[in-house]
Amino acid sequence: MEEARRCGKAFAEPFAQLLDYTNPATLKVFNAMDKLPINHAELPDIPVVFIGDSNHAVSPFAGNGANIALMDGIDLATELCQTQGLFTARANFDKKSMARSTRTLKSSHVIITIAHSSGWWL
Repeated sequence: MEEARRCGKAFAEPFAQLLDYTNPATLKVFNAMDKLPINHAELPDIPVVFIGDSNHAVSPFAGNGANIALMDGIDLATELCQTQGLFTARANFDKKSMARSTRTLKSSHVIITIAHSSGWWL
């Protein structure tokens, strides 16, 4: 909590008030990690399609996890309706999903670098 107060001292109210009302026993501290997308072609005999965080978890700092999960659902549904067979639909889905989630992972790393900066980069 003290680290949160120190790092968040630049934020206006109600930030400090929220910290005051936070029960430390309910806090969870974890490293925000992301996971590269699954290439379903590497799972040739498994009739499963992973979408959302099960396919490509992104750090909460990306601010885009729910959006790409929704887009996964739309793209997979579209491919299943327009393509003959699960494996072809899955391959088409992977092209879209892998490109989208890779872009998000790259941009989240830029956001993390900026958000955690402590001065000019030389």
